[in-house]
Amino acid sequence: MRPPEEQLERTVCAEHCRYFKPWQEPGRCAAFGWILGRLGADPRLREALERLRGARPIRRLRHDSLLLRSVCIRCDHYPYRCALRHPQKAGRAEPCGGLIALDMLLERGALSDEDVFDPGRRTPPAGP
Repeated sequence: MRPPEEQLERTVCAEHCRYFKPWQEPGRCAAFGWILGRLGADPRLREALERLRGARPIRRLRHDSLLLRSVCIRCDHYPYRCALRHPQKAGRAEPCGGLIALDMLLERGALSDEDVFDPGRRTPPAGP
C-alpha cells in the first residue's frame, strides 16, 4: 500500500493541479497540507476525494475568499511564489490542485465553511 502522502498526491495533485510535475520534488501548498493533515482523522474525507476523480476541472474557485482567508494565508508560497495569489498575476492564473479539491468538496457539501477554518470540527460528508 502506498503512503498517504503519495496517495493524496495522485488523488489531488496529479488529478487537479496544472502545476504538478511528477518528476520533480513536490512543492507542497497549504491546501495539500490541510487535506493530508485531515486524512488520518476522518476516512470519509478520502472517500469524498475519490469521488472527485474525473470531475470536470474548474478554472475559478467558487469559495475563493473563504479559501484565501483560511488556507492560502498559511501557505509558504503566499503571495509571491503562488501564481494564483501573486499581486501582478491576479485573475490570470489557475488555482493549485489542493484549492480546487477543497473548493469542490465545499461545493458538494463534503466540507463546511467551519471545517475549513477549524479542521478539528468535522461534519459528515454529503451523500454521493
